[in-house]
Amino acid sequence: MTTRETVEKMPEKIRKQLENLRGDYKHPYMDKSETRARLYWYLVGLRDAGLITERERQTLFVYGTV
Repeated sequence: MTTRETVEKMPEKIRKQLENLRGDYKHPYMDKSETRARLYWYLVGLRDAGLITERERQTLFVYGTV
């Protein structure tokens, strides 16, 4: 499954949150380590809730930090 397919399968609310976190990571005045931690734990929560697999969590983490 590609990154695009993984993102598109998420409900709209989750996609918006991923985009917000991704934007925060790219913002020049935001603390990158804090944003990475927030993204990581958000994705761990999605995985623990059964919405994504571990591999999808890894893919989305890279998506959010690139």
